Amino acid sequence: MEELKKDLEQTSDKINETHQKMEATSSDLHKATKRLVTALDVVYNKPGVIFWRGFIKGIGQGLGATIGVALLFIILSWLFRQLGGIPAFADWVNELSNTLNVPR
Repeated sequence: MEELKKDLEQTSDKINETHQKMEATSSDLHKATKRLVTALDVVYNKPGVIFWRGFIKGIGQGLGATIGVALLFIILSWLFRQLGGIPAFADWVNELSNTLNVPR
């Protein structure tokens, strides 16, 4: 019975030590998170920085989308040419071209 009490006390002491370490770690983590949030507020809450970052991002996305679509059309047109074309599509394009070129 005495051994069981000693084991129980030792386990209880270990649990208390672990709990104290976890509280200290939690406090340190909270402080570090608070410093990070403060640093991010300083960097991201400048209107000029936000404007230019958004502007550059928008130009990059627009340019990337344009280049991507152009490459896709180039690859598809090359593929259609290699396969001999699609007759129904060619007829439709010719009709559209004739319709647009009609003098008024």
